[in-house]
Amino acid sequence: MMLLFGGTSEARLLAGHLSERGIETLLFVATDYGKEVLDEMPFVKIVEGRLSAEEMAGFMPSADLVIDATHPYAAEVTKNIRLACEKTGKKYLRLLRPETACDGTKTADSVEAAVKMLENTSGNIFISTGSKELEKYRTLDKNRLCVRVLPTDEARQKCAALGMENVIYAKGPFDLDTNLRHFGGCGAKWLVTKSSGSAGGFDEKIKAAKQLGMEIVVIKRPDAETGYDLEQAVRYIDEFYIKTRRDRKTQF
Repeated sequence: MMLLFGGTSEARLLAGHLSERGIETLLFVATDYGKEVLDEMPFVKIVEGRLSAEEMAGFMPSADLVIDATHPYAAEVTKNIRLACEKTGKKYLRLLRPETACDGTKTADSVEAAVKMLENTSGNIFISTGSKELEKYRTLDKNRLCVRVLPTDEARQKCAALGMENVIYAKGPFDLDTNLRHFGGCGAKWLVTKSSGSAGGFDEKIKAAKQLGMEIVVIKRPDAETGYDLEQAVRYIDEFYIKTRRDRKTQF
């Protein structure tokens, strides 16, 4: 059995591959929305909810391999998965989006640092960093802010509680034309985004912002990680699965 963590597009593609291979898989997603966007797949069972390291470890005794395909910025989740693997002695595979090199942008170590950078600037700001840390933008004039978040109840409630009035509820990744329409529609002069890689629509956001002459602030990834891209991960899993089956047959 494989344990697969993540509601990312890569996790969905990998789950599809495991299903086609007939490999029993538990796919862990944090939210109901993460479950809703998934198609039903043979051999794949979805487990919904945010789990502690101890709770994760409880699922691991029957696992042959644990795959972490969570978002590059989900540092706490990755930490818990690794801790659970260490406790149970399970093999850990990190599927990591490659970063896109980007010239002509400003970088910030965190959302807080980005906010500090924007305090003494002028012009509307398009926030494309999700709803999780939205409250950290409260020190900025909310009339300058345009926020794009997922169309979930949790995001809607947070935006309402923070008094965010200019909000776009939509699921990405977004193409160039959509970004141009969203950025231009609110007259944004600034873009705040995470380095989410091509799979997260990062390239299209940067192209649109540059085309509109916007200033760009990129939030750095939490820590430098090593891992496999999707193609490498698929190849590793296939080889691991073949070897595991061969070893089991040899035992009997």
